Amino acid sequence: MQPVRVKAWVAASALLVGAGVLLMLPPERYGFYPQCPFFEATGLLCPGCGGTRALAALLRGDVMGAWRLNGLVVALLPFAVGWGILRLWRVEVRVPREVWVGFGIVVGVFGVLRNL
Repeated sequence: MQPVRVKAWVAASALLVGAGVLLMLPPERYGFYPQCPFFEATGLLCPGCGGTRALAALLRGDVMGAWRLNGLVVALLPFAVGWGILRLWRVEVRVPREVWVGFGIVVGVFGVLRNL
């Protein structure tokens, strides 16, 4: 089997196992999921807080519930999936520095606004 195919199978298997865990053991009912260290230290929500619960809601088909938990994760998920697929296919994606700066600003603004 070619290395790219092995990576694809490993990635797909990991995603399926993770999705299965989220579906069978929802974060709202089970406390073994890791807690956000930023929230634990400050009591404030970081830009990623609620991301695991949002993914679990998406897997159940509850898009609006996922959006309420963490809209940033929901909005960025298609880009993350696309990026992962391109990486598995070894497609070189060059993202301009301005895009990364803009991404950082969006994440920072989201993090501030969700705590107001």
